[in-house]
Amino acid sequence: MELPHPVKQSPPMELPHPVKQSPPMELPHPVKQSPPSPAADIPATVPSNDNNIPPTNYVSNFNFPVGYRFCPFDDELICHYLKKKVMNQKLPPSEIPEVNLYKHNPEVLSAKYRMIGQKEWYFFTPRDRKYPNGNRPNRAVGSDEPGVVNGYWKATGSDREIKHGSTVIGFKKALVFYEGKPPKGSKTKWIMHEFRVNDAPPLRSRINMR
Repeated sequence: MELPHPVKQSPPMELPHPVKQSPPMELPHPVKQSPPSPAADIPATVPSNDNNIPPTNYVSNFNFPVGYRFCPFDDELICHYLKKKVMNQKLPPSEIPEVNLYKHNPEVLSAKYRMIGQKEWYFFTPRDRKYPNGNRPNRAVGSDEPGVVNGYWKATGSDREIKHGSTVIGFKKALVFYEGKPPKGSKTKWIMHEFRVNDAPPLRSRINMR
């Protein structure tokens, strides 16, 4: 299973920015997600929650000051969140919960976490391999929630390097959510930015959805 890379989520615009290693399942790379408008590592302070998502009044166990906004740069997500997650080191206080994004339609997540972010959501999430002996990630989204349409995330381009100075420390990939089954799914306005550490295990990442 693969260590998750970091994630950030926001409203209908585009989905997204952020470990001790675990078996092939993969924590999505820092991901940033936002709600339909024009489509992580796992914080040590947040318990794992693969199937159930917290209530709409979810808040982290750290009291942030009034006016606080979580707006990290890509390299900050990698250095201070995703890489520390992968190395199983203590993370700084943040509002990055651990959620398996591939078990929930982004519409559901945006509603459940509407009290957390502004226009983007960040999650630490695992991801599975599409094939047992391969490195290709499984992008299918399967939910058993009543009335929820399943779908899949589709990459929109090649990986973009994230640098700290002149050193490549990670990569960022943009994906769009489609409802239905490939290759004939219906494109939505949800965009996700998936981050992964340069020297991290193959399938570990953090996700940013918006």
